[in-house]
Amino acid sequence: AGTSSETSNRPAHPQRARAPSWSPADEVRASSHLSFCVDPASCAFSSPSVLSIAMTSAVDRVWKNAVTLLAAQAQLRNTTVDLEESINLAAPFGLQPSIEVRPPQLTNVQGPPCVLPLGSHVFGHSWGHPYVGKFNPSTCGKDYSVAYVKWTASAPLGTQFDRIAGLWVNGAELLRTSTQEPSRRSGVSWEVVKDVTNYWDVLSRGGDVVIALDNVLTDKYNSSFTVDVVAEFYKPRDVEKAPKKPDLVLPVSASTTNYGWFRVEPSSAGSNFKMIEVPRNTEELYMELFLSHHQCDEFFYGNAPNDYANATQSCGGGPFREVQVLVDGDVVGVVWPFPLIFTGGLNPYMWRPVVATGAFDAPTYMLNLTPFLDKFVDGQSHNVSFAVDHGIDFWPIDGNLLVFQDHDSDQTDVIVLDSDVPAHTTPEIRQDINGLDAMFEFAAERSLYAKTIVLTSRGPKTYTIDQRFRYNNVLEFRENGTVGTFDAQTRMETVTSIFDGDARVSTVEDFPLRGRTFFQARPDGSFRLDADIDHTFERNVDLDREDGGDFRLTIAPHKTLNWQHGNATMDSLVGGFGKTEVRFRHNTPNACNSREVAASRGDIIKDTTWTIFHPKVPRYPLHPVEHISIGHTPHLKFFQAHVHPSKFQQQVIRWGTMLGVASAVYQFLTNLRSVPITGRTQVVAMSQEEECEMGSKAALEEINDARVISEGPRVRMRLVSVSEHLFPRQYDWRVWLVDAPGTVNACCYPGGKIVVYTGILDMIDLAVEKGICKNKHDALAVVLSHEIGHALARHSAERMSYLPLMYLQNILGMESPLLQYLFEFALNLPFSRKLEVEADHIGIMLMASACYDPTEAPHFWRAFSKIQNLSEESEDSDDDEFDFEFDFYSTHPANKKREKTLESLVEEALGVRERSSWCHSLKETVQQILQAGHQSESLLQRIRVLREKQEQQRHMRRRHTVGTVHEMENQEIYKRIQMERSRQPIASGGEAAH
Repeated sequence: AGTSSETSNRPAHPQRARAPSWSPADEVRASSHLSFCVDPASCAFSSPSVLSIAMTSAVDRVWKNAVTLLAAQAQLRNTTVDLEESINLAAPFGLQPSIEVRPPQLTNVQGPPCVLPLGSHVFGHSWGHPYVGKFNPSTCGKDYSVAYVKWTASAPLGTQFDRIAGLWVNGAELLRTSTQEPSRRSGVSWEVVKDVTNYWDVLSRGGDVVIALDNVLTDKYNSSFTVDVVAEFYKPRDVEKAPKKPDLVLPVSASTTNYGWFRVEPSSAGSNFKMIEVPRNTEELYMELFLSHHQCDEFFYGNAPNDYANATQSCGGGPFREVQVLVDGDVVGVVWPFPLIFTGGLNPYMWRPVVATGAFDAPTYMLNLTPFLDKFVDGQSHNVSFAVDHGIDFWPIDGNLLVFQDHDSDQTDVIVLDSDVPAHTTPEIRQDINGLDAMFEFAAERSLYAKTIVLTSRGPKTYTIDQRFRYNNVLEFRENGTVGTFDAQTRMETVTSIFDGDARVSTVEDFPLRGRTFFQARPDGSFRLDADIDHTFERNVDLDREDGGDFRLTIAPHKTLNWQHGNATMDSLVGGFGKTEVRFRHNTPNACNSREVAASRGDIIKDTTWTIFHPKVPRYPLHPVEHISIGHTPHLKFFQAHVHPSKFQQQVIRWGTMLGVASAVYQFLTNLRSVPITGRTQVVAMSQEEECEMGSKAALEEINDARVISEGPRVRMRLVSVSEHLFPRQYDWRVWLVDAPGTVNACCYPGGKIVVYTGILDMIDLAVEKGICKNKHDALAVVLSHEIGHALARHSAERMSYLPLMYLQNILGMESPLLQYLFEFALNLPFSRKLEVEADHIGIMLMASACYDPTEAPHFWRAFSKIQNLSEESEDSDDDEFDFEFDFYSTHPANKKREKTLESLVEEALGVRERSSWCHSLKETVQQILQAGHQSESLLQRIRVLREKQEQQRHMRRRHTVGTVHEMENQEIYKRIQMERSRQPIASGGEAAH
């Protein structure tokens, strides 16, 4: 992503391998962009080692040929045409919105905002020339105490790289972002909204604003970026939850009227600092750190050691980086950074239109510097600087000091009790090299500890910070260095506390990153690039006291998990395509927010959001509280809390328990019903009308964003012939078929709304082809009857009837994750598996009564297991221990267990089939037709004509559902006549005996 410097408009010398014909224009391009552009048919390959993986020495030739070939194929926009006219020309395709899946914003606000414009600018050839302007003081009242920054940007269709950007107000950086890449088909637009309430005073007083976006316009790269930035002030919905603003903000930045970041790189060591004087009466001190990584460190997580990198002309230094904050040369803060991936990174087709985590709003890091306050409060100016240990290239870094003062004192005294802060961390390396094929494993650990007494006007406070860092990364280069894989695990654990257990904050950050890249160079100079990646950002912040205790900075407890998977293919001759999947969870004490997004070939195919609001349950401080780690596995970490509740708290727990138990008993006694077929007694506290309404809404939301197949042979020949005669008349049944080849699934919403994905039909076809299943219709009946079983048993309504038990869990104060895990694994998951087994039981009896072959049910799950193992490139395992482990962590029974359970029910199901009146009637009809002899052929012909007519009528009246009962009966009769005729012997005279 493109960057520049305050001190020089000329880009720094690139540190990458270059072709012999490297020109100054190419140098500008390489320094301003270190990823691919989004349209390979119209722009040059940005760097021969853009993936930071080992390439052969022939990469220079590939690079030179790729530049020539791709530039010759470019379809360029005339840069002399006015930008507004260019946008109008793009109108037929419009501006395609891009999104980054982030935590919900504007959560604690009410009413319309008071808007303060900060700046608007078109960034054409803006390399080295940021937008610098003035903005007026805010006229909003102090009751508008919540502040947000809104960044709105767009670019017309054309060719352009991703560019790094930043926003500074009065020298304080508020946003680190980057741009989306346009294409020749359409322009792009995006928006970023960020909470900046900590900088309310900085924004409200007016002053200087700087917006940096280093863009380059040439005959090849011809798209400009239009950016509009405003500050929005809101009234808080809950004043008590509004963030506490610091008394003073001290920017540690390079300038107030130019680029604010420092160019942190080996060549700038010793110059990345600012002299800062902190008030003597400072009580607490924090730094919000802004950073990103570029050039040969853009893909630092895939960098090989120097010896191997030099031999393969790629970026080196290894994959480990540590960002340090120093005061007068002493380390006071450490960050092991989250690896950013810009919109042209690894393979640009993965990031359209859903970008990687942090591409639009790069994560910042809040460092508590209070334990190091002795270095600041002597009334002198101190050197605050930044460094990147093991870094080899350009990191733009700056920060803002948030100062909280003791207004009843002129001087804060600080006593250092203990401090252990190593200056450097050196990773351990294990390697195995065979030519250009190599394996490198990097491992690193570090700790940071400090304990300090701060003497305030209200008495002494003891601040402690205890940090633990762990890092592991395995790099592999195979097939002569053309295939690269990385598997990085970064974990930071920080515990900050104030003496007496008055307040304790625990922050755990995990940044797993796994990926595979493949680069194939062809003799004609063209190339192919494949990439596959799993990218996770996880940050958990726990606070012992809901009110924050004596911490002056507002700390909001939350758990954020953002998992992304992407894969893409790019060919320099024909273009490319990619897919992206995002699963996002953000939990707070008030609500649980979830969002799942999927994109394919540049279009969003799924975007589902839901929020669950937690009831407001008062929390009372428990003294003393001590968290002790008692167990840790790759899947779980347990903590046990030892508490001594007061008498009042004991009464709250006692009465809460009694009320919860009474509510559960009442629900149980007044809402009992019997499950069909199995006869199990269940509790259902929801009416059937409410259940149907809820299911209809949920199903419509699902299919509205899906590609529903309303015509074609799959619906006519598969769903029509299987579904509708399975349906009892209890609900208004509907079945939709969704085009999703990669989704091997089907689901049933309350009230009889079923969604079937084409992936499961493909799996059934493959099972029949391999001989695991005998009949496609019978196998599909297994799936549909299982889903119908869920609806008949009203499992969704039953689950919702147990919500009081979840509230009871909160009332009982199950704050310990150990108890939560026990509740989950001892109750929730076994109950879920029990419902799945019951749906299997109902399903096999239902399909048998509808005259399908119940022996196909266990065959189906055997096929499911085998094909699933084949897709994962793993061997079938008969290990019961693995089967149990999978069962234990899953909401569904293991496939082998389902197979065995259904096998035990086959004999009973065959008896149901023999006694089925519908099946008996169908057999009689078939026999009567067969006895008609010569009339059977004419009847078959009439059925064919009738089926075609009914199919046309059904297509007009019920586009998205299956056929009628009559259509099904004709289809089943037609199938059975053909089957019986094929079984009968050939009569003498050469004619088939009818």
